[in-house]
Amino acid sequence: MPTPYFDLDIKVIAFAAVLVISFVVFHRSKQPLAPPSIHFLKTADVNIKSWRLKALHLPHTLQTAAIVLFLIALLNFHIAIPKSPNSKIPPHKGIALYMVLDQSGSMKEETIIKGHGGGERLISKVDLLKAVATQFIQGDAALHLKGRSNDMIGLIYFARGAKVISPLTLDHKSLLLKLKIFDAIKDKTQDGTSIGYAIFKATQMIKATHHFTDQGSDNRHPYQIQSNAIILITDGMQDPNPLDKGKRLRNLGVLEAAKIAKEEGVRVYIVNVEPKLLEERYAPVRHLMQRAALLTNGNFFTVDEDKDLVAVIKEIDGLEKSEFVQAFDLHRSSPFLFLDIATSWGLIALGLFLLSIAFILETFLIRRVP
Repeated sequence: MPTPYFDLDIKVIAFAAVLVISFVVFHRSKQPLAPPSIHFLKTADVNIKSWRLKALHLPHTLQTAAIVLFLIALLNFHIAIPKSPNSKIPPHKGIALYMVLDQSGSMKEETIIKGHGGGERLISKVDLLKAVATQFIQGDAALHLKGRSNDMIGLIYFARGAKVISPLTLDHKSLLLKLKIFDAIKDKTQDGTSIGYAIFKATQMIKATHHFTDQGSDNRHPYQIQSNAIILITDGMQDPNPLDKGKRLRNLGVLEAAKIAKEEGVRVYIVNVEPKLLEERYAPVRHLMQRAALLTNGNFFTVDEDKDLVAVIKEIDGLEKSEFVQAFDLHRSSPFLFLDIATSWGLIALGLFLLSIAFILETFLIRRVP
């Protein structure tokens, strides 16, 4: 059976509101006119039969009906009609991964990277991180990157601690909106670079997701996640906040966290956005990061050029894909299961038609003479 629902649409609301306001202003600007009349000694002797006289109030009725239609259109009333009782959402294959992003204070600093055209550009590490993460999720035609439309992606920000911004989701638009407002931490008491703790946090989130999806039920299709990955983007080395001295998890080492990730079957990819880390003096830090990533069958990358990002994505593309069944919201209606009919534009069109008829009647057929 057709399923009705309401879905507020800003564009429709704005358009209908402008129409209603414009009509009200126009209607009130007109001076009220007295109804046409002729004085007779005995009105009972006069019997006027005219369709114009009978239709005298028709323009006002049509205008009122148009306003009512515009107001109904504001609700953006939809009807979802099932295409077939046997319709099913086709599964698709992807991987489940968390993007773990460094928002420590040092991310405000600027660095120089090489563009794919060969030139160099100065960019803050925060903006570089956001660019890398955004290109990874939505793709980049210039770099021949298709994006991750089939992957379940979650977001975790870390500095002194680690905060889950979004659990695994296929709603990538919401992730990109969150990335736009991503910024480095400003509160020094919350500053730090707890890479080990961030990897541990993401691993536990993936573990919890496994527990949920493996349960299954008659109403929810269970699915097995074949491949899990953590993509950690940072500009430096493990550097916990001194205020967390003595707290085991906040001081968890990168290598120790990698071992925990390996036990859960999670691959860790560490992407460094600080080219200075390639200098020889930072070799011990670089080797530690690399050991931790390789321990989980992941890898360590330094994004010094745009082409380095392509290398990261190509490697992750090689992971075994999982079969996901995407849940859908009836209020949005799945294109696979439902034919979605929006009534707002039809109501607005009908309202405009009624206003046009009222205008024609008042102007040409039912003219009032003061």
